[in-house]
Amino acid sequence: MLALLRQLVVKLLKIFGIKDLYDMKLIHVQANELLGIMCKQFLDSDCDQWEDSKGSYAIFYAIENGILKFVDKIAKESPKVLMWSKSDDERFPNALWAAIFHRQAEIFSLICGVADRYGSLKFSYDKHGNNILHTAGKLPPSTLINRTAGAAFQMQKELQWYKAVESIVPRYCELKNKDGKTPRELFTESHKELVKEGEKWMKSTATSCTVVLQRQLHPNP
Repeated sequence: MLALLRQLVVKLLKIFGIKDLYDMKLIHVQANELLGIMCKQFLDSDCDQWEDSKGSYAIFYAIENGILKFVDKIAKESPKVLMWSKSDDERFPNALWAAIFHRQAEIFSLICGVADRYGSLKFSYDKHGNNILHTAGKLPPSTLINRTAGAAFQMQKELQWYKAVESIVPRYCELKNKDGKTPRELFTESHKELVKEGEKWMKSTATSCTVVLQRQLHPNP
């Protein structure tokens, strides 16, 4: 986490045109102090700096990488900054969408709490007619798929995540995007390969268990 904070502070220093702070061995201060400096520079800046792509980049970088402390600090000190930030990535109309896509559960819960005052975050659409439940239905980046734990278990996690998002917008489950697909249909389509992998994994596991059981019941003489 500290390494990610260091990366983020370098980006913020560049955004705000600060050249000397990092040379003052900021890398050696404790994580909380580093976080405080980052947030202060961010929140004390002009509104234009966090409305443009450079300022918003820091927030979306923190969301993608799960830097909860930074997002929490922004949410507490200036929630409108978090709510109004825009991403260069057209898949994310706002911060809530990014948290859902990157499967950042804690940040998702945090933003949902703030978003209760800004309902449009939950009830927004992208240019393809997708809502946040469609985003939950998309397969996450390959780096978030832990196939070593078994595709079947990963599929279970994906279903749980989809249900968690569905619980905050239950009436969206049957709404179609511009391709005529509901979130559930998109989920089924995007997870086809993971389902196949899960089936193979389960068959392989069942076969292995059967072999072990047979050996235990019928040991070699």
